[in-house]
Amino acid sequence: MKLKHVVSLIGIIIAGLALTFSFFQKLY
Repeated sequence: MKLKHVVSLIGIIIAGLALTFSFFQKLY
């Protein structure tokens, strides 16, 4: 039960990092 919660949390973090990376790519 908790494993699913951790996996979804990691997915959210990875999605946030990907968005931040693409945002900085547009800046430079």
